[in-house]
Amino acid sequence: MPSTLTLDGFDTHLGKLTSVQFELHDRLSGYVELANLGNKSADFTANLTGVLHTAYGDISAVSNNVFTIDAQDELDTNLPLATQAYTRTFTAPAELQMFLNGSLALSVTGKVSPFFSGPANASYYSEGTIDAYAKVTYTYETAPVPEPETYAMLLAGLGLVGAIARRRKSA
Repeated sequence: MPSTLTLDGFDTHLGKLTSVQFELHDRLSGYVELANLGNKSADFTANLTGVLHTAYGDISAVSNNVFTIDAQDELDTNLPLATQAYTRTFTAPAELQMFLNGSLALSVTGKVSPFFSGPANASYYSEGTIDAYAKVTYTYETAPVPEPETYAMLLAGLGLVGAIARRRKSA
């Protein structure tokens, strides 16, 4: 089932948007139960692969794990967190338009798939989750702010124009 990441749009009051860097991150976490039902110690591989699908690209994270389990023993453990990131920069005017004002809703779907290998005389179970977060960096140009000297020159110029106009009226 798709989820939605809601991203804040760029506030055009800040200036003119020139580029957007979009980073999508995924976090894959999982749990595994392995049981060695055999008569000797054995190595087991328990992998989880998580894939996120979005309109801007897909990313996947993989948790690769190898465990050695003694005969007639079992293992219940959390798998190490696996992460991956996808980055894209938008600069074309049509692309930038998507990020102006309001918010941008990004549909995200994810799928977690387990993979096990080891002796045939074993039992396997796993659970996994994948979630996502995004970071958006806006680059923009601001309108130049006049320096105080500019205002002083403007006032002096207006005063000079006013003095010349007054002089012409009296002449």
